[in-house]
Amino acid sequence: MWPFDMESPGRKGSPTAEVLFRDGFGDRVLFRDAQGRAVHESLVLTSDLSAIGTFEFSLSQRLAELESFDHPSFLRIRKVVRMGGPSPRLSIASDHIAGHRLWSILAAMEQKGASNPVEAALRPVREILEAMAALHRHGSEITHGALGPERILLVDGHVRITDYIMGPAIEQLRYSSDRYWKDFRIAVTPVPGAIHFDARVDVAQVALVAIALFSSRLLREDQALTNLDESRLMPSLPRPLRSWLVRALHVDQRQGLFTMFDALQAFDEAVAESQKAPAPRPAPVRTEPRPAPPPPPRPKLQPIVPKTPPRIEPRTGTMFQPGVAVGYAPVYERSERSRLKTFLTIGVLLAVVAGAFATAQYVPPPAALFSREGTLAVESNPKGARLFVDGRPVGVTPVTVALRSGQHEIELRIGDRARAFNVAIVAGTHVSQYVEMFPPK
Repeated sequence: MWPFDMESPGRKGSPTAEVLFRDGFGDRVLFRDAQGRAVHESLVLTSDLSAIGTFEFSLSQRLAELESFDHPSFLRIRKVVRMGGPSPRLSIASDHIAGHRLWSILAAMEQKGASNPVEAALRPVREILEAMAALHRHGSEITHGALGPERILLVDGHVRITDYIMGPAIEQLRYSSDRYWKDFRIAVTPVPGAIHFDARVDVAQVALVAIALFSSRLLREDQALTNLDESRLMPSLPRPLRSWLVRALHVDQRQGLFTMFDALQAFDEAVAESQKAPAPRPAPVRTEPRPAPPPPPRPKLQPIVPKTPPRIEPRTGTMFQPGVAVGYAPVYERSERSRLKTFLTIGVLLAVVAGAFATAQYVPPPAALFSREGTLAVESNPKGARLFVDGRPVGVTPVTVALRSGQHEIELRIGDRARAFNVAIVAGTHVSQYVEMFPPK
């Protein structure tokens, strides 16, 4: 049973609960003891989310998977409890640490019209990438799923991330990408069919946090992931960093960053390339205008008398000899040879073109030139997993299959264990996937 009810007013000398802020998930509450000392803080979910039967189970299961996860960039989650009262609500209890929410910092900067240079945002963005990479290393399917400025603290200039067990629970809502953004302000990469909160979603969420840091303000409702393209990604940002954002946001699926480790490496490369770029030229210093010097006197115009070209006398001679002038001898024999050589060249070219055309009538072109398919290679640990593509069995791992371009639903099964994911196939390309069928607990 929860020690006290956050809905009841605190009495003097008794524990109190203070609502820090609210968002789409619920209330961020700071609990204090009878002496007024901060004990812990909790995310008290809305009654709608708390009423979902499997929501509590999914949160508790992910917390159990992360029981041994302890990283300095994350605020430790202690337990998931159901609070009493007229409308029972789920609460995610975490440690408390004094700091400033990135959400409140950006809101204050936007209100004051203040901004930080891009260089000031590079350090927190990289700390977020490093922290998320550490979370992903803990398990092959461990992701955050709800990363945003509301769930990031800045403590003594360093990043602390909260609520890292939300992914599997909110995935069950089966919302569209636009609704996830509208209701919770979390970025979700749009894909055909049900959305899976995998590493790609976390990469996109880090990218949107980076945009907010670079622009020194919170993103608006119309800046959802589906509405962003390269033309709207801060033209003043160095080109390497803009290219990194395009890849992290999966604007172009063929060059997207699908793992946090790739995103971290690409970010370091983009920062290094940006620092190599020449610095902008300083603006000229404004000084008092000096009086213009008087114009020079205009020169007197002199009449221009055309010169008569010298007359060239025709000379004779057929070849250069020492001491003999070169004349304009007729070259009729040379012109006939050149004309004959030109006719022979044209004839050879016509013969080659005619032969190629005739050959093309009987020899089919390479199929790869007009292929609408790509290939997918799937390996698993252990081997021998049955592979299903769009519900159709195609073999056992390791296996390589040809698939039409577009999105495909991939599923692997060993006994009662199944793993599913989506993959995008581009015509003429090869995609490889490695799947751990029994990831470490």
